[in-house]
Amino acid sequence: MKFCVHVNDIPHIPIADGNFEVTLATKATLNYTGRVEWKPPAIYKSSCEIDVEYFPFDEQTCVMKFGSWTYDGFQLAHTDYNGEMETLKWKW
Repeated sequence: MKFCVHVNDIPHIPIADGNFEVTLATKATLNYTGRVEWKPPAIYKSSCEIDVEYFPFDEQTCVMKFGSWTYDGFQLAHTDYNGEMETLKWKW
């Protein structure tokens, strides 16, 4: 069985860098309730100011904003894991 799924347009705003096109080949999942989920992978690069006054015991917080060019907040459901994400890869 084939069906069409509308692909959301939710990039990181402002999208200074990143490859959102790689997500278009990602498959959607249809569960038994009829809910369709599309969890596209993407790589985004972002930067923010850091304060190293207490280095190496400092903590940094960078805020990233995601949004849609087409839909408002009443038409989309974003899931935030807990507002925090661990850094998995470091480049020096």
